[in-house]
Amino acid sequence: MVAGAADEVHEGNMTSVAKEEKLTAPVVLAVIGGGLMVIGGIVSLAMTSYHAMYGHTMFGTMMYNGLQSVMVLATPWIIWTSIGAIICGGLILYGSYLLHINPQTAKTSGLAILIISGIALFLGHGFWVGPILGMIGGLWAMSRKW
Repeated sequence: MVAGAADEVHEGNMTSVAKEEKLTAPVVLAVIGGGLMVIGGIVSLAMTSYHAMYGHTMFGTMMYNGLQSVMVLATPWIIWTSIGAIICGGLILYGSYLLHINPQTAKTSGLAILIISGIALFLGHGFWVGPILGMIGGLWAMSRKW
């Protein structure tokens, strides 16, 4: 028997029915959003690392010299936002896991997912869809209309 489950007998077979529902849709949205944020942060970090290792590869009137490139000036910002996006995505994945295993804390977990997704939206990683899906999943979990 599963703890916390109500027992029912149907035609001589004993089955268990869970009393609590699982939050599948908000969890799936948050997992997809968090995964996109982690992937976006890793891709951005890899591209920035490639640029830092091999220098400026685009030549033209606007980007002839590597020191004149905006990429050189923005590299520290991109590195920090990429690391932040990876952390935010990991926290959203963890929050969605907590939401999945303990649906009673839907309001708290949903609020945490919503706040972290808002921070990630400001960081601009996750292909912009990731933080938006995380926000939708967090709001949906908080509303408890699933």
